Amino acid sequence: MHTGSDSAPPPPLPPVLRIAIADDNPDSLELLRMAIDSPLAEVHEATNGVELVQLLLQRKPLDLVVTDVLMPWTEGIDVLRSAGKTAISVLLKHGPSPA
Repeated sequence: MHTGSDSAPPPPLPPVLRIAIADDNPDSLELLRMAIDSPLAEVHEATNGVELVQLLLQRKPLDLVVTDVLMPWTEGIDVLRSAGKTAISVLLKHGPSPA
């Protein structure tokens, strides 16, 4: 009689990517969120450089940071310079300046 106990285990789930997105423009932040939306992504959002610094400190480790270059209080590029020793992938973005 076959009990089914010798069946192969299910394949492992793919790892979840931990991603931080940062932009001071709500529309751009929404577009980033929609582009990254996946059950395999844990997305954390920041609306300025100070919030991005907090994410980098609190949500370690992150696999990817997508940030606007020019943001209030602390620019995205400065945040990433200060996080220099953290091993993360970075994608910088910059949209048109407001009129």
